[in-house]
Amino acid sequence: MISRLLPQAVVNSRINGYGDYDTPEQGVPIVRPAARWWELCMTTNDSWGYQGINDTNWKSPNQVIRIFVDCISMGGNLLLDVGPKEDGTIPDEQVNILREMGRWTNKHQEAVYGTLAGVPKDYFYGPSALSKDSTTLYLFLDSQPVGPLMIKGLNNKINKAWVVGNGAKLDTQVLMKLSWSPVPGIAYITVPKETLDQQVTVVAIQLDGPLSLYRPPAK
Repeated sequence: MISRLLPQAVVNSRINGYGDYDTPEQGVPIVRPAARWWELCMTTNDSWGYQGINDTNWKSPNQVIRIFVDCISMGGNLLLDVGPKEDGTIPDEQVNILREMGRWTNKHQEAVYGTLAGVPKDYFYGPSALSKDSTTLYLFLDSQPVGPLMIKGLNNKINKAWVVGNGAKLDTQVLMKLSWSPVPGIAYITVPKETLDQQVTVVAIQLDGPLSLYRPPAK
C-alpha cells in the first residue's frame, strides 16, 4: 500500500519480506551485506533509550569513528542512536561523541559524503573508499603507520597523494614493477607523523583514471 500510494517512499527492512535497504544492528558486518543499500543501526552505549547509571558502557569517539569508517568502506551508512534524558538534555558522554564525530566528519567530508565502497582488503590492509567517479581512492588509517602505506594491484598510475583535511602532499614510490609483466608494482606512500589526525587519518590518492585493479588470470 505504501509503494502504491507513495512510489518514492523509502522503506527499511524491518517489515518482514519488504524493504529498500538492509539494517544490520549493533554489529559491524564482517562482509558487505548483499543488499544494494544498507546502514548499521548502533547505540552509543548498550541501550537505545537513556538508562542512567544502569548503562555506563559508553563507546569512545575513536571507537565510533572507526566503526563509521568500516561502514563507509563497505558502501554503507551509520545510524547512530542518541537517548536523551527525561528533561530532553543529552548526556555529556553522548555530546562528547557527537562533537568529535562532527569535527572528524567536517574535516574529512570529501571521503565521507557521496563516496563508494573501497578496494578489497587484499589490495590495502585497511578500510578505504572511492570517489563517485572512481578516480580518487581514500585510505583510512586508524593508527600510526610503522612504515609507508602499501597498496598492491593498482593498474593505475598515481598522479598525486595528500592528507585529507590537512593538504600535505605525500611522497609515493612504486617498486617491483617489471616491464615484461602485467602485474603492477607495489605502491608505497609515506605519511609523516605530524600530519596524522588524533582519531582516523585519511589519505587521498588521485589516479590517472577510474580505478583499475589487477586480477591474476584464473587457472
